[in-house]
Amino acid sequence: MKSQLPSLGLVFSPWLLAVPASLALCACSGPASRPEVGAAVPSTASAPQSPEPPTSVAAAAPAASLAPVAQPPACAPLQTTLPELITTDIDVPVPAIEDATGRAMDAFHDKLARLLRGRATRPVRIGMYGDSNMTRDYITGELRRTLQRRHGDAGHGFLSAGQPWSWYLHQDVKHGLDKDGWKSIDMSTDQVLDRLYGFAGIAAESQRPNAVSWFATSSPPSVVGQSVSLIDVYFLKRPKGGTFEVRVDGVSRATVDTRGEKHEAGFELVEVDDGPHKIELVSGRGAVRLFGVTMERKVPGIVVDSLGIGGVSMELIARGDRAVGIQTLRRRQYDLVMFLTGATESDTPGHAQAVKQLVQMHREALPEASILLMSPPDLAGGPGKQPTRNPRMGRLTREKRRLAQETGIAYWDFRGAMGGDMSIARFTDRGMAWNDYIHLSEKGGTYMGRRFAYALVRDFAEWSERHPEAGCDGSLDEPSRQAGR
Repeated sequence: MKSQLPSLGLVFSPWLLAVPASLALCACSGPASRPEVGAAVPSTASAPQSPEPPTSVAAAAPAASLAPVAQPPACAPLQTTLPELITTDIDVPVPAIEDATGRAMDAFHDKLARLLRGRATRPVRIGMYGDSNMTRDYITGELRRTLQRRHGDAGHGFLSAGQPWSWYLHQDVKHGLDKDGWKSIDMSTDQVLDRLYGFAGIAAESQRPNAVSWFATSSPPSVVGQSVSLIDVYFLKRPKGGTFEVRVDGVSRATVDTRGEKHEAGFELVEVDDGPHKIELVSGRGAVRLFGVTMERKVPGIVVDSLGIGGVSMELIARGDRAVGIQTLRRRQYDLVMFLTGATESDTPGHAQAVKQLVQMHREALPEASILLMSPPDLAGGPGKQPTRNPRMGRLTREKRRLAQETGIAYWDFRGAMGGDMSIARFTDRGMAWNDYIHLSEKGGTYMGRRFAYALVRDFAEWSERHPEAGCDGSLDEPSRQAGR
């Protein structure tokens, strides 16, 4: 029996109401009986617990007198079920993730396999850059809900301290700021000469003392994001930098001095009891620039960061200060980085150079991460109810696929998953996109977020069939750093 989500007008299957038994743990020298990963749990499901590591055999006598030692049993293959797709009358087959190298997604898949086998010691983190179609977190919000309900809610992730546009809002979390006390800046519509925005491309500059930028966990009916235990504040250190205070639930937890000998990224970690909390960043004396805050939990699971910047292109992202970008990316430590842009791009040499530059930068900052480039969403021109095909979208689709192949990263045809040419008109006719024939509505963004989640899980399932012992090599994942990174 199917249930209806009134706010979206979309049909969801019952798996959304109880997490399915999606994956079975391996028998990696552990107990004979273990619970299944993905068994039905409350909507704020905790991540799988780590099994005890294998016990080593000590040499009690000379080797010649030892009886043969039995080898530990091989890992049982992971059994994966795919998310249920949201269905409409304009559905097309979900494109596969393309990987010309055959290994571009290996790093991410390995981290996910460790998580699903209970061997991860930190969250699996996904960061997704995008333009205005990402600034309301519709696509990433559904990706986050789908993956966290299956594999563990490790927190909302990163939120920018600034809000350059009234529509800049994340799903399943609360956030805001004193707009007269903070000036929002970004890589596209509100640029600054120093280009020091941090990796996420948005920041907030204090205009007076006692200005507040705040963030809070979600409340029902949200099914994820209701708890936080690790709060990591990203800011700019610089000569003559000012101070700010970190308050949690109205109580002061730290006063941070942002002065430094040079311009570089700074960080302030605050740990709290796991649960609902409100975080306030309050400006003090002097000028303060805040990049943002991460809201995570001290448990393994999934985190999906929505890195939407209105009007941005790959060229604009590439213009951000490289040193500070790398510093903040290394702190964030993603396992998968994705790019979904195109509304303001053209298939010029500048675009190609920017893609290559960003791939190189992210590889330098995150050498163990996978990178995936998407084709742009479809869009159309023309007045009113007479949309016309935009040939630029087809050229960009082909160019981005070519660049993914050339740089050795993965590729997914977002536009193809919509239905290709003029699919934006079909979306608009069904309330899945706005009448500008550019921007997806909540209904359309949720639909596409689920389709990408399906493609991502399917790609992992196919990979795990080829690597049946992935994630169960007898060792735990690399130790978690203090901030859960």
